[in-house]
Amino acid sequence: MDLVSLVYLSLGIFTLCMLSKALTVVWWNPLRIQKHFLDQGIRGPGYSLLFGNLKDIAQIHRQLQRAPPLPSPSESKSHHYMAERIFPHVPFWSTKYGKNFLLWIGPSPFLVVTDPELIKRMFNEPHHYFITENPPLRRVLGQSLPVSVGDEWANKRRILSPLFNMEALKDMSQIIAKATNKMVDRWSKFIKLNDWEVDVQHEFEDLAENIAAIIVFGKNAELGKQIGHLQLKLQDVTSKVLRIAYVPGSRFIPNPLNYKCVWLKKEVDKLIKELIKSRYLSRDEQENDFLGFLLSSTLTQEQIEDECRVFSTAGYDTISMALSWAFILLGTHTEWQDKAREEIDEVLKGNQPSFEILGRLKILNMVVNETLRLYPPVPLAAREAKKDVRLEGLDIPGGTTFAIPIIAIHYDKEVWGDNAAEFDPSRFAQGASKSAKHPKAFMPFTHGPRMCLGMNFALLEIRLVLAMILQSFTFVTSPTYKHDPVHALTMKPGKGAQIIFKKI
Repeated sequence: MDLVSLVYLSLGIFTLCMLSKALTVVWWNPLRIQKHFLDQGIRGPGYSLLFGNLKDIAQIHRQLQRAPPLPSPSESKSHHYMAERIFPHVPFWSTKYGKNFLLWIGPSPFLVVTDPELIKRMFNEPHHYFITENPPLRRVLGQSLPVSVGDEWANKRRILSPLFNMEALKDMSQIIAKATNKMVDRWSKFIKLNDWEVDVQHEFEDLAENIAAIIVFGKNAELGKQIGHLQLKLQDVTSKVLRIAYVPGSRFIPNPLNYKCVWLKKEVDKLIKELIKSRYLSRDEQENDFLGFLLSSTLTQEQIEDECRVFSTAGYDTISMALSWAFILLGTHTEWQDKAREEIDEVLKGNQPSFEILGRLKILNMVVNETLRLYPPVPLAAREAKKDVRLEGLDIPGGTTFAIPIIAIHYDKEVWGDNAAEFDPSRFAQGASKSAKHPKAFMPFTHGPRMCLGMNFALLEIRLVLAMILQSFTFVTSPTYKHDPVHALTMKPGKGAQIIFKKI
């Protein structure tokens, strides 16, 4: 056989191998996994070559867009089962296939789980069994704690935990109170003569951004804000890229969104490196902020950069959205606003709320929990099985992603009762674990070892800001408010959060 024939033969064998591998990924493996789950009683919409159920999901979402607008909360006690609004395919298929069902994003299997007991078991499995694997999110978060896996995750969690201990939270509460006082003083000037209408979504975004920038970056807060702005843009673009991210080869398809992601990430990287370099040049100046802590830790330069990414936005995007929803709800259900204010006045007696006293504000905490139930900041959690695992009698193949639609669980009538779609903080009167029929059904920050590290900080800021504003103003939801919750990694009011304030 001559050389040319050998070359052609080699190319032919290589091509056959690649075709075989491609067919295994996009055809054989999905059919095998689908049968594996079907044999265990787990059904779902059938797998379609290459795209999985993406086309079906898109069609269901298009039907939703043709639906009439949601009534405002003031027009209806019900919050209209937000799962049908945010993830309409979940209630559509769970009605047809059961509480747990299998769907396909491209050739990747997603086990959608709304059974709280199975979710509890999954969250409590050792961290090396289930990982947060989401390649597009790495553009936003790098290899930071939320997307780290295995021993790397455990080591980072151990290093970063002191950032949120009791003493650290007390220090943060003073920063939060100082920033909130400035905002309240500014609002008072507008409200002095007349009622004042404002979109609190923007107000709380600015407030939470200022607080996060000071806590994380200290004297470099202004540069930290620039990083945060770019990170939010990157997050928004990434949420759109996620829709096709699991289609094989999608990252190689020319797409303006992919180009924008790359550009934004480069800009963020440049600013973070600039900030860290500036801090290294002034290491003789002791800085009591997150960045100073990171620089004195055993984390590498690259790891510090990644943690700066996540801290620049995670500290305020979810918090500002939770505050926005709380004011929409309390501005509509003013009887609960009055109850919360009466408790604040009775406990604080005109004094400013402090870290130590927030735990005594039971009604306020009930209101915050009910807000996070109806409008969880992150309405979907996902964990990928790193290897084969058995849970609750179910054999899960490695590579399967558990998709946990938190918002669907928070609206489940079987778990929360017939008034699951209504704002009723009294359900939390005995605490979160007794608020529903399952003790782990309430999961705004998930559960288990990978539960959000910043949960206590987020709750501290939400409660403190809410208490301070309730001391100073009464408010109602504006007639101009349009109820349009949207999902862009976090859950946001799609058309703003217009509130009318009056000075007490």
